[in-house]
Amino acid sequence: MQIQWRRHEIFLAGIIACCYILSVWVRDSGVPPAMLEDIYGSSFKRSGMPFNYIRNVGGPETLMAIVLFTGHLLLNLLLTKRSLFQQNIVKLLPRLALIFLLLLGGAFIVQYFEEQYLYHGSNSYRHSLTYAFARGGKAIIHILVVYVPYLLLRELIIHYLEREHGHRSFRIWCTNHLTAGATAYFAIFFFAIFFELLRIRAFMVVYCYAIPPLILGFYVCLFAFSRHKGAQLFKQKQDLLRYLTQLQVLVLAFDLWYVIVMEAGRHFVPFLIIVTLIQLIAAPTMAWLVYNIQRSKIDMLQGLQAELGQTQASLQSLRAQINPHFLFNALNTIYGLALQEGASQTAEGAQKLGEMMRFMLHENAQEKIPLQRELDYLRNYIHLQLLRTQLAPSIRIDIQLPEKVPTADIPPMLLIPFVENAFKHGISLEKPSFIRVTLTVHEGSLFLDVHNSIHQRSGEDTERMNNGIGLVNVQKRLELLYPDRHELIIRAGVHEYFIHLTVQLN
Repeated sequence: MQIQWRRHEIFLAGIIACCYILSVWVRDSGVPPAMLEDIYGSSFKRSGMPFNYIRNVGGPETLMAIVLFTGHLLLNLLLTKRSLFQQNIVKLLPRLALIFLLLLGGAFIVQYFEEQYLYHGSNSYRHSLTYAFARGGKAIIHILVVYVPYLLLRELIIHYLEREHGHRSFRIWCTNHLTAGATAYFAIFFFAIFFELLRIRAFMVVYCYAIPPLILGFYVCLFAFSRHKGAQLFKQKQDLLRYLTQLQVLVLAFDLWYVIVMEAGRHFVPFLIIVTLIQLIAAPTMAWLVYNIQRSKIDMLQGLQAELGQTQASLQSLRAQINPHFLFNALNTIYGLALQEGASQTAEGAQKLGEMMRFMLHENAQEKIPLQRELDYLRNYIHLQLLRTQLAPSIRIDIQLPEKVPTADIPPMLLIPFVENAFKHGISLEKPSFIRVTLTVHEGSLFLDVHNSIHQRSGEDTERMNNGIGLVNVQKRLELLYPDRHELIIRAGVHEYFIHLTVQLN
């Protein structure tokens, strides 16, 4: 999900350019040619030059609108996929230079034909072109001085809003709707300017006074609800008072603007009071309704994502199981043969492996399982690994798991990958190695620390390819299943690897 601010701005720029071009030709469509020559061609007459409306007025103004829109379009297309702060500046500069040259060339052509009378009869044709180029460049620089700071501010805001933190989806949704609403509002506003609708007092009052505070108040309230999770805002009196004050100041500012600019008399006071009350009531009401509708949709989507992640994790865990019943029978056969031959460790290993496979087949398909069952599976896995490493004196393994834990449920295979990763990368039969695993449950929170050595493996890591859930998938599952209720710290050094996981179980 991405912020659509740039696309909305491109659309608005296109609307403004079209309205401007249309207004230019509609403005003078009913004026006789002789009168057009009197209005626009007097300077041409004085310099002894023939005047043509299309060549000297309509055409240049149309071309200027097209050039500005094209430059704006190209500039924003460069930033659509990556923000300004993610771009390679060295590669970006030549493209920006080409856009600037396009604007400069368009401004030069427009300036030359609009003020062609200034260059007629000049002794130096080169001097005339230089003068036109300078005047066109000055106009473009004035536009860039205004637009570039806005562009930098916009990219900074987008970069801040798209960060992976908090209610990112809802934050982006609010921003996209705000920019879409602003696009529609300013499109109508510029249409009204170009076609002189603002001269109608009723339209001016409603569109420039009544609607803006209503829209801004709506988004202030919507942001407040999203930040404080809806109804919880009403429990935080200081924050509620702050947002109500912001809303009231916003509405009263437009009241003051209306009184000063429109020179409203006393007879407008009742009208102002009624409109102000409507704005103060309507903005929070609409924001509350929209918040609840969108919050329910986002919660449903996150729930579906969590279920999808759970299903994918289960499928990945079961992928290695081919005909489980056949494998269980084979393990039972190996277990019996090992007991007959007196190989107690082999028999114990086969028994632990069978218990682990039953866990993966039956309980791993469930949404949640008791924490005690997850620890039992963890013990069986560690026991199998100890059978492999117990004869190596250079390997130190310290496992501290509680025998009993409080009653709590967690998603299956949530803790195993961290220990699995430690045994896979932390054990070498040729070099000194260590693994320390500590798990505790205190006041409704689970704490897991895994500290191990690191030994680089050469060649293709087939165990990694065929293994269960990777750490990346576990991080995604934690974000989906325990949003704002977990902390995962990973420190990877050259020779050591450390993981600390905290999960709020209740």
